[in-house]
Amino acid sequence: MNQEKENTEDFLKQLGINEESIKSIQEKFKQAGESWSTKENLNNQLGLLKHSVVRAWESMPAICSLSAMLLIIATFNSDLINTGFSVKIILSVLLFIIPLGVWLNFIDAIRGQEASLIGILETIEKSNMLEIKKKELKDIIEKTKKPTLKGRLPFYINLIFTIAVILIILLVWKIDIIEFLIKYIKNI
Repeated sequence: MNQEKENTEDFLKQLGINEESIKSIQEKFKQAGESWSTKENLNNQLGLLKHSVVRAWESMPAICSLSAMLLIIATFNSDLINTGFSVKIILSVLLFIIPLGVWLNFIDAIRGQEASLIGILETIEKSNMLEIKKKELKDIIEKTKKPTLKGRLPFYINLIFTIAVILIILLVWKIDIIEFLIKYIKNI
């Protein structure tokens, strides 16, 4: 039981929830233990939520390895491969597919998190807990829907990665947007 409490606490910290809210959630779950089915449903929903959070973070190693691959692609030697029109199209399509897949995985994980939180709220509503306990627990869960900076970090990393890929695609087509912006700023 103590190990389960530590696992739940670690998981809630990964979400970026502050210590006070974590303690309140754990206390409410302990109080919810009056009904075995309610506690079981809440534990199942927490398991789904944890799985969704883990999936959002699993995209990070893929981004790192894809970044290394993009570096190799971006530094192709023109003597090695003739970068004609068809090669540029193929490279652009392949580069575009990479962030698209990462974003689809990320969005799926976020939807899983939201569905888990909704499931937890529905379970609380159907439970035989006292109405005051239900309201307190629902309020705490509602607060967890607003992620902290740590909770938003995968979004920002995906965004930076996507911008990098777009810049590389532009460079494949010999369009240096940064050089263009510098010239534009100098002319102002």
